[in-house]
Amino acid sequence: MTLRTLILHSLRFHARSHLGVLLGATLGSAILIGALLVGDSVRGSLRDMALARLGKVEAAMATGDRLFRAELATNLKAAPVLALPGTANSADGSRRANRVHVLGVDESFWRLAAKVPAFTAVPPDSVVLNQPLAEQLAAKPGDEVLLRVSKVSALSQDVALTTRDGQSVALRLRVHAVVGAEELGRFSLQANQVAPFNAFVPLGLLQERTGASGRANLSATARSVKLPAKLKDSSPPVKLEEMDAAPF
Repeated sequence: MTLRTLILHSLRFHARSHLGVLLGATLGSAILIGALLVGDSVRGSLRDMALARLGKVEAAMATGDRLFRAELATNLKAAPVLALPGTANSADGSRRANRVHVLGVDESFWRLAAKVPAFTAVPPDSVVLNQPLAEQLAAKPGDEVLLRVSKVSALSQDVALTTRDGQSVALRLRVHAVVGAEELGRFSLQANQVAPFNAFVPLGLLQERTGASGRANLSATARSVKLPAKLKDSSPPVKLEEMDAAPF
């Protein structure tokens, strides 16, 4: 018996075992390739969602319940934003949205969008809704909505001594436009796959009605913006007094 004959007889005798190994290797390869493709797709989807949330924003500073002068962001060629929690209701009260992010913005904010909206500024008595919030309230441009926004306070709402009366202000505004994701409608600094409820109102109006005149708690800059030389690493840090920070 030659070596060739021995090999052929061995393959014929162990044909079932060899077939099982071949099928197992094929199935395992298919699973690994599928997992790689799915992982790459998920990574791409998460990246697209992050870009939709941030637009052209490259750097941002969020101080939460600590306010700073909005002029500070303007001096840094950044967009000042006053972000406060609130709720939204339709004009007839039939629809309601909780956990609404009420954002006081000016025209510099909209320039950070991947696609700049058709409007340049929001009229004083108007509000711009993002798509999810507009769908929740069944609102369209021209409709009225009622926003209830938490007012700025020197004490946290969790403190026992804080009074609960007069801690919010109601804003009855007309919907000026509805913006999509490309127009910063999903703007958020929190990594979340669920689209937030965003309501954009004029910065000056929100500052005045919530007792935060000239203040902001968030600033955002585009990737094309360069910070002044005095703020480089070799320069002294900005002092707290210069920020004129204040709690709410």
